[in-house]
Amino acid sequence: MSETLYERFSSPDSRVLADPASSDFQKHHSRWTHMNYQTPAAIILPATERDVQEAVRNIPDQVKHAHATNIPFVVRSGGHSDHSTIASPGIIIDLSKFSNISVDTTAHTATLTGGILTGAVANTLADHGLFTALPNSHALGAIPYFTNGGNSLVNSLVGFASDQIISARVITASGSLLSVGESENTELLYAIRGAGPYFALVTQVTIRVYPFKLLGSDDGALWTGTFIFPTSAASSVANALETVLSDDRIHTAGSLTLATAPPTFQPALITSVGLYGSNSDEQASQIFAPFHALKPLVTKSARVKINELANAYAPFNVHGDFKRLRLAGFNHFPRDNWIEIPKMWLELIENCPDAKRTAFILAFDSRAPAVPSFESAIDMKGIRFWQTNFLWYSQEESAEAVEKTSEGVIEVMRRGQIEGEYRDLPSNWGCPLARRHSGSARLGKLGVLKRKWDETGVFGKQFLENQVNKRRA
Repeated sequence: MSETLYERFSSPDSRVLADPASSDFQKHHSRWTHMNYQTPAAIILPATERDVQEAVRNIPDQVKHAHATNIPFVVRSGGHSDHSTIASPGIIIDLSKFSNISVDTTAHTATLTGGILTGAVANTLADHGLFTALPNSHALGAIPYFTNGGNSLVNSLVGFASDQIISARVITASGSLLSVGESENTELLYAIRGAGPYFALVTQVTIRVYPFKLLGSDDGALWTGTFIFPTSAASSVANALETVLSDDRIHTAGSLTLATAPPTFQPALITSVGLYGSNSDEQASQIFAPFHALKPLVTKSARVKINELANAYAPFNVHGDFKRLRLAGFNHFPRDNWIEIPKMWLELIENCPDAKRTAFILAFDSRAPAVPSFESAIDMKGIRFWQTNFLWYSQEESAEAVEKTSEGVIEVMRRGQIEGEYRDLPSNWGCPLARRHSGSARLGKLGVLKRKWDETGVFGKQFLENQVNKRRA
């Protein structure tokens, strides 16, 4: 296989790694999580778009037919997903050598290529006085983040990450390289905006970007307040948050995080609040007053540039152990439900000490997400709150207890919610499609598109199975 591909590659920098014992193989096989950790037959590192296409076109037939799932390869950008893993004879196509970003400051667009990471996007845009929807991690593959929906701190300003996609270049299951946009292959643009990984290997996206002034800040900095409380203060903190959220004059976004906090690494409730607008020191102090009144153990407030906000989450990017993210969305603050979560978290880390780095986070925005002018593969209208379960444990035998607690937290948070309103982020691959891509018409359309563009399920069986079940019903 490696000899055949080398002959077809256009760039001498493209490589095929086929020795699992080699340091290069191990470097590119490293993953953020050891969940479902498998070793592929080879790791392909194309350095150009043409070589990515050659890699897809020339996956050997024996690999296509021998692999149990009939999925011959998976794509790796940042190595952060818990599904970018495959066993031999499957193959990983690693895009880390094929990576770039270019910015058009006049059109307010940026073009992202291959394995570019979210941190590189954030910092490059900031250098131009720009920002866009990006996560609180600098280590994610940017293209998968955008094509998987993409939740961010600026949902209420610009919408979700997938709403930013203007056009793309993709390699289909047949190996064809296509341009996708408002005037060509528009049905694929619909799918790529929120369900992209199921339909094609996306080599490039052009996205909308925005000037700092939309943040209400000339330099891209936001006032941020961090307040650390004992978990016993949960009810009072929830009351303070309700006070801040109820003031229509204030535009805030932030999180309530149950985690073991430095420097003592004892269980704590960490409240983080970001303020949009040109707030003075005095105004910020007044807005933060409900939290100051509770006498937090630790208080910190400062103006932080938007591209630097994710730096605080860098410890969560380390590779290894067993990690997973689980997100569930809400259109209101389920206060009475949330105050039950600290007890569940404390019981988990007491019973499973290796899971002490698990964090239960409620992300919030005082305003609803901006609604795009077009339809797409997702519908997150009105979702202002996200219960984000960051699962992290080191002993595999803890898996059942951690997952059970995580699902218990989601169940408690959804108490009183109508099932038809359940929303899961599209990147939660194990959750029902109806919660990630809500609406029977949307699911039906995605099923039709899947059968047209990937009938054999090269990019996964989702939507194919949904369409089969729909026909049987």
